[in-house]
Amino acid sequence: MNASDSCSPLFAGAAALLEKRFAQATSLVSSGNYQQALDIFQELLAACPHEYTLQNNCAWLFEKLGRYAEAETAYRGLFEEMPGYANGALGYARMLEQGKRYVAAVTALRRSVAADPVNPGLLSGLGNALVMAGEAEAALLWYGLSVELDRHARATVSNLLYTLLMVRTIAPQVVARELDMCAAVPGLAVRISRVAKQLHSLSGEFIAGMHRRFEETCRIETAPAPPLSPGTRKRIRIGYLSADLYAHPVGYFLEGVIPAHDRNRFEIVVFSPYTERDELTAALKRSAEHWVVLHGTDRLEIVRQIRAWQLDIAVDMAGHTGGNYLDLFARRLAPLQITWGGYPGSTGLESMDHILADQVALPPEDRPYYTERPLYLPHGYVSFRPPADAPLVGSLPALTTGCITFGSFNTVQKLNSSTLALWGAVLRALPGSRLFLKSKGFDDPLVCSAFLEKLAAEGVSSDRILLEGYAPRRELLAAYHQVDIALDPVPYQGGVTVLEALWMGVPTLVLRGKRPPFVRHAESHLTQAGVADWIVASEDVYVATALAWGSNLAGLSTLRSRLRQQMAASPICDTVAFTRDLEAAFTQVWSERSRH
Repeated sequence: MNASDSCSPLFAGAAALLEKRFAQATSLVSSGNYQQALDIFQELLAACPHEYTLQNNCAWLFEKLGRYAEAETAYRGLFEEMPGYANGALGYARMLEQGKRYVAAVTALRRSVAADPVNPGLLSGLGNALVMAGEAEAALLWYGLSVELDRHARATVSNLLYTLLMVRTIAPQVVARELDMCAAVPGLAVRISRVAKQLHSLSGEFIAGMHRRFEETCRIETAPAPPLSPGTRKRIRIGYLSADLYAHPVGYFLEGVIPAHDRNRFEIVVFSPYTERDELTAALKRSAEHWVVLHGTDRLEIVRQIRAWQLDIAVDMAGHTGGNYLDLFARRLAPLQITWGGYPGSTGLESMDHILADQVALPPEDRPYYTERPLYLPHGYVSFRPPADAPLVGSLPALTTGCITFGSFNTVQKLNSSTLALWGAVLRALPGSRLFLKSKGFDDPLVCSAFLEKLAAEGVSSDRILLEGYAPRRELLAAYHQVDIALDPVPYQGGVTVLEALWMGVPTLVLRGKRPPFVRHAESHLTQAGVADWIVASEDVYVATALAWGSNLAGLSTLRSRLRQQMAASPICDTVAFTRDLEAAFTQVWSERSRH
């Protein structure tokens, strides 16, 4: 900020004082003293009411302090005055999303992009908003536009790669809609058409190639491996890195593993961007030998912080999901680097030595699509600790309702045009059946309206559809009392969603994956739980199987009554045995590495 005509005459000639106060506030932000910083910025804003930097700083501090209504008001004022100002527009969109108004966030960012169609941050932000509104196919177009302008924006590239796994193709009607939306912006339709052409064929070869280019995004050369740990060390030192150590699939996968590790043979270090998040974070922290908080935004400093631990094996549990550390893994954090559980595909990094898998999740014929060498576990590649407070399994709802209720509690971004077309075929095949979809995206009535329109186009009327939003985990599990058969989306299979459904006695119908690089986690989970016959080879068989089971209430009821006990006795719920398998794999690759 500088003292200019935007400041009150009272402060004319006081530029040095304003700059000093601005510097004080900035220093307070750096040290985490947000309220004190806000007080100063508000003082300065009173003197310079039209200084947009001050308006944005105040809005951002309201957001950091959890004062979301005030943050939204401040961001909205900035957005209305300057829709093309990226910080203000993106902040306003975050507040709309925080308030579960996902479609409104999309609408706001479309206006911002129209004001500044060559701002990569706005283009990427629109992609993010579209994903949250359940429009992953459209999001790919805007991510592609953003990457054209800034191919080194790591977060955008990762979001593009992750979203590629969620769709089979970008439907022509989606492209047509986006072209229509931007028709009034000179040159933008041409650029969207170009990206749509580039993304026309989302083959396994194309997606694998896109992932392999990620290392270029990091703008670094792969660093040499850190030296092996001193020979006097008695234990293998394992470091787990993730931003998802809370009530999240990664947290669920680790909650049984961390406490089960053999502390006589392994030293466990967990790296996280926070000290506290929720009850699962607290439980993981209590069970970890070392919990290291990764502070700040200086990536090289974080690399130094992690390397100081002299890890033997660094385990990535994020892949290309939000808040990932792949740029750090590209620099080499440990002599051995392994990706596991957080991302259903290849990282694309040559510096990632292995990916933990099983031969169902990652069949040997898929290996050429991965930069990592598969490290196969014998009894599934993850374990699952059933929630202690899970409701009891209920009786088959169809026995009471008189109709089959299909359900999916997957996130809205997985519910692409291919998935809805498949599910539409299922519901047309079984007249009178219903579809129950539950995801936080459906907290927005406008998202609900959009999905009802899409399903109507597939011949499914709104009176056959129930849409519900977010619920805490126990309530989410209880909602399976309303589901007879769960339907898995395509091509992005469910993970924890499949496991939770099984625990509640609900089998999931899964279409076998045909496009690597994708870790086929639903197929792995069903196989380990002893219900591999719910994996089908084609869409026709998917529909036929849904019809067959939907017409066999006695068989479905019997299966429901035994699924929890069957799953509890399966390898996937034996977290201790799984951890021994995991440790054997770590020991094997560490011994191999030590010999070279």
